[in-house]
Amino acid sequence: MSVEEVCTNGGVLTVIAIVLTVLKILFIVGPIIAIIMISIDFGKNVISGNDDAIRKNLSTAIKRILACVALFFVPFITNVLVDALGSLGVNYTLCIENSKNYSDFIKEDEGGENAPGTTLPSLGGTSSSNKNNDPNDPTFKITKDKIVLGHYNSTVNKYTLVIKSKGKTVSNSKYKFESSNKAIASVNSKGVITGKFGGSVTITVTSKANKNNKQKVRVLVVHTLYTKVELTQSVVGVSTKTGKNVRLAKGTKGVYNGIGASNCTNGYLRGDTIKVNGDYIKIDYSIAKPYGYSVSSIISDEDAENFVNTFGFESQTKYLFWSNAGTGIDYMFTGKKGKWKFYRKFYINVGHVIAYNACTGVHFDMYLAEHGDLSDPKNIVNGIPVIYKRYYSRTNHTNPWHAGGSNTRLPASHGCTRFIDSDMRYLDSMYSKIYHSSLVDY
Repeated sequence: MSVEEVCTNGGVLTVIAIVLTVLKILFIVGPIIAIIMISIDFGKNVISGNDDAIRKNLSTAIKRILACVALFFVPFITNVLVDALGSLGVNYTLCIENSKNYSDFIKEDEGGENAPGTTLPSLGGTSSSNKNNDPNDPTFKITKDKIVLGHYNSTVNKYTLVIKSKGKTVSNSKYKFESSNKAIASVNSKGVITGKFGGSVTITVTSKANKNNKQKVRVLVVHTLYTKVELTQSVVGVSTKTGKNVRLAKGTKGVYNGIGASNCTNGYLRGDTIKVNGDYIKIDYSIAKPYGYSVSSIISDEDAENFVNTFGFESQTKYLFWSNAGTGIDYMFTGKKGKWKFYRKFYINVGHVIAYNACTGVHFDMYLAEHGDLSDPKNIVNGIPVIYKRYYSRTNHTNPWHAGGSNTRLPASHGCTRFIDSDMRYLDSMYSKIYHSSLVDY
């Protein structure tokens, strides 16, 4: 079992969470108890007046003081050990981060924003509710039981349901389609699903000939970037969930599906919908002032596989990488087009568009992995060679990968993609294998 699998195992996370809690309690209670015992020791010295007793109590007090000092160094020693293990290419911080957020880890995110370290549960398959076996209305099947969409552009945010009955594809006109939350993903009368905002929904397909004959399928929508915004003026917007007008006051805060007012015109999407109190309201980006980011739940390995296979990404090697700024994760796959299998994932930090107005860091394109001129010091960061991203169809490089990242997963760079040092060292160690692998930014 890989470290990533261990670090997403509920039993393992429960044990780690309990151990961390016990250590936290000891770290707080231990010094308090030691101080009380030291006070008692000194009190005995004052009362006894006996030189031998004083020496004995003083020796005990000194030992307690040293124990307190040692206890204060436990977190530091732990971090050193974890970093040392990380230098061997094993990211044990993933276990610690997931265990700290275990209550969120086991909950499904319906809105696209959760604490770093959480994982969005894998989508279930289709379910049915067929209450009769009428030969004129046979049981039907949705051919794809796990659907993962993006919300970026027309190439990745739409999927048309395919329905089969008695082994043959049938016309979608014979069925009615309904989304549990059309603000996240809508579906039209032809069975075309469109991703609109990060989160998950249930699509229900019902036979027009028999309303008791229905199937349900879960759909996950992933997004490239969420920002926390504050409205600079009052506005009346339309709820994409209910279709009704909603008045929002100046100063209203919420999560936006892109960036708000900014000079940035490249790379990041300009948002068009703000999520406030469970509603999703269309507003113009010009009145949405960004002030921070909202990192969405980590997409499960299985759903990441489904995403890259659904949209037919290919690579010149047996490796493929997919970077997603919305989750702050870079996924690594092995295999080939249409049959990619999850291999590993890395925490990343991308371009900080709010602080630096860096309009790079995430594009909607494909690149190839290459080293730059390694004699140039700028191509070595923290002693590790930089991996440049070359446009798949062009020669110029953009947005390099380099060391110096953190496990916050929040945008922090000036346009590059930063990896944790141990992860970047691992990638460079296999550079000869990943040279000219496809690097997908979506």
